[in-house]
Formats: sequence, structure tokens, C-alpha cells
Amino acid sequence: MTLVSCGCSFSKDDFAGVPTPSYGRILAEQLGLDFINLAISGASNYFIAKQVEHAITLTPSIVIIGITTPLRYDLVGDKLEFISRRPNYTDFNLVYDSYLPDKIHSKSKHWFKNRNTEIIDMLLNCTNFQIKQDQDLFCILGSCFLLRESNIPFILINFGDEVNEIKLTDRTYYLPYSQLAKRYPLPDSVEQEKLHFNAQGHEFVAKMLRPDVRFQSLR
Repeated sequence: MTLVSCGCSFSKDDFAGVPTPSYGRILAEQLGLDFINLAISGASNYFIAKQVEHAITLTPSIVIIGITTPLRYDLVGDKLEFISRRPNYTDFNLVYDSYLPDKIHSKSKHWFKNRNTEIIDMLLNCTNFQIKQDQDLFCILGSCFLLRESNIPFILINFGDEVNEIKLTDRTYYLPYSQLAKRYPLPDSVEQEKLHFNAQGHEFVAKMLRPDVRFQSLR
């Protein structure tokens, strides 16, 4: 039996080089499940939906989806050949702090701003937040549909401060990253420490989800 975790850095193991087993890994170890973590730092909700699409091919017992902030963007590398099909999980850059010209980059605005200020400024000026949030909502709804069609149990964690009104299923947990980071801070020496939470934070998330994951994975 396998638990697959999808998401961004909030769901990733060992963020910024700090030994931090993710809540998904903690749950898998506690419940005796195999574990696959597809989460990638900087992932947009669209890329997370692509992770879910890939997760289904792995025939998991349960999938946990960590919903992130809508303030993420997906841009293609300058040497990416035109995709004449639907993009899939392997079309994305799976290494956060790197630029691969033949991949799709799913990142935060800060990552892009360090590399192409002109493009990201245009995106920020022309993007309506409500539209972007609504687009992300439908990405997650599509993920839920695919999982239901495949008869795979799943749980959602909404880490985004900006999407607190979204409750897609009865198994949606609202755990905003800013509150977790404040309650369970990483050391000051860690880059972006104010946006992420430490090992105790992951243990707290695992504790919140454990009864539901145990029930869903044994269905």
C-alpha cells in the first residue's frame, strides 16, 4: 500500500537542506505505508495537478494534495520545442534552483524576478488575482475528478492564505502556511524561513491528518 504526496515546498522533504521529514513521510512511516513524494519547491497548483495526474499511474492507496498559493507561474524555457500535446509531469523542471531551457518552469514570482524582471513584471501587472485564483480552483477540481474516476482516496490540505474560502471536499484541511511558519519557525539562517515550518510543524500536520489517512487508506 502506497501513499503519494503532491504539492510544493510545504509538502517537500528536507526543505532548504534542513533535515525535515515531510508530513507525508511521517504518516507513511506511522501507518506502515510505502511513500512516494512528488512535491517540488515552487510548484503552482497547475503543476500540482500534473503531479496528481502522474500519481494516478502509480496506483496509490491514497493521495495527499497540498494546495498552494495562486501566486505561482508556469513559463516555458527558451529552448522548449512547441508541445503539440497536453503537457505532463515529465515536461516540468523537477529541480527548484536550476534553469533548464527545454523544460516548463513552475515557480514563484521571486524566482522568475531574479532571472527575467521584464516578463514577471508584465505578468504581475496583467494578472487579475481573482481570475488566477479561479483558474487554480479548477485545476484542483480537475485533480479531484480524476482521482474519483480512478477510485483513489484522497485528502486535500489548503496551505494558501489567499484561498481560505475554498473547501472542495469534506476532506479538505485548512492549514495556512503563514500560521504554521509562525508557530513552528525554521532557524533564522534558513532562506525564506518566514514562509516555511520546521519538523514539529510537519508532525503537527501529520497528527491532524492521521485518522483520516488511516481510514481512507484502508477502505
